[in-house]
Amino acid sequence: MTAQPLRAYQVRLVYLAQGDTTRACDSTTTDERGLFQFDGRGAGAYRLEFGPSGTRLASSARVEAGTRDTMIASRFKVPLFASGGAQAFAPTEVEEGVRQRYVLPLKYPPDLRSFGVSGEVVVRFVVDSTGRVQPGSVMVLRSSHPSFTRVVTEALRTMRFDPARIGGIPVPQVVEEPFTFSLAHSR
Repeated sequence: MTAQPLRAYQVRLVYLAQGDTTRACDSTTTDERGLFQFDGRGAGAYRLEFGPSGTRLASSARVEAGTRDTMIASRFKVPLFASGGAQAFAPTEVEEGVRQRYVLPLKYPPDLRSFGVSGEVVVRFVVDSTGRVQPGSVMVLRSSHPSFTRVVTEALRTMRFDPARIGGIPVPQVVEEPFTFSLAHSR
């Protein structure tokens, strides 16, 4: 993977000494080199928000400016992997990976159980920063039977996860997971 400049990304500067940390004190977009600059409000704590224009912006960790002339150079990881139109980080790019909050038993399709059919479904999906599977991101990579696929895709709609994190901030992450249907392990 190579780093490429993020051109025309929206960037907002939030001055944390203001009490109201939800309003930006300055805003700009990155240039053709992926660079941007703010004058700021002087010494104090700041947070950057960044992302493609028209999307929900991700937040950086707290950044400290010691004086009015402080120059801060930072590199940010931004989601580059796209799955079903959703942008997300790969598992190797996050500090804390997605974890399923609780394991839901999958309902074994009765017709396949009666014939003693076992199988597996491997899916790729995006878990968003709230811990939910992002609609439209589910991609079936392999499946041994359409009935197993239906059970897995329906279960993903209700599954909840602890989201991935970078710098303590929840971020979307791509997950690739196998779901195995075995009569030896079913009830």
